[in-house]
Amino acid sequence: MVRRLKAADTIGWLATKLRVYLRPHVLVVDGVGYLPLAHDEADLVFQMTSKR
Repeated sequence: MVRRLKAADTIGWLATKLRVYLRPHVLVVDGVGYLPLAHDEADLVFQMTSKR
């Protein structure tokens, strides 16, 4: 998910890609915190969760 959000942000499609994760009624995100996130990656995850 983070890789896809980062790639979308790079090409200017972040809003479109965020809709993929905002659409489901339930979103299970497993493995958060398993690998460290860079600051920009953590910001993308925060954007997604705060919009949900």
